[in-house]
Amino acid sequence: MSLVIFGTSQTPVHTEYLHTDCPVCNSSQHAEVMVYSEYVHVYYIPFFPVGKDAFTVCSQCGFKKTTPLTRGFCSAHSLDYRKYRHPMRTFSGLLTIGGLIGLTILVYQLD
Repeated sequence: MSLVIFGTSQTPVHTEYLHTDCPVCNSSQHAEVMVYSEYVHVYYIPFFPVGKDAFTVCSQCGFKKTTPLTRGFCSAHSLDYRKYRHPMRTFSGLLTIGGLIGLTILVYQLD
């Protein structure tokens, strides 16, 4: 029997400051929005991204809220959705396997 270590993890993508209303303290302050890319990993090697989350922190009271980063969230807060792309390193497992398959095909084509 073998042990396979897999799961999901997150990596930071971008940090932005927004002027928004806090639902807890009702202040109209700047809030820090940190965008994270969530990805699937096998043996701690990232294979492919599965989503993005926006982690918002109020600068006045410290209220924290996590929401999925969608086009609707970005348009409601005047953010550019295209700016928050998944980092290339979250595809490294797929790129490695694709490269090995391509190399194997190339080697057998040369024979």
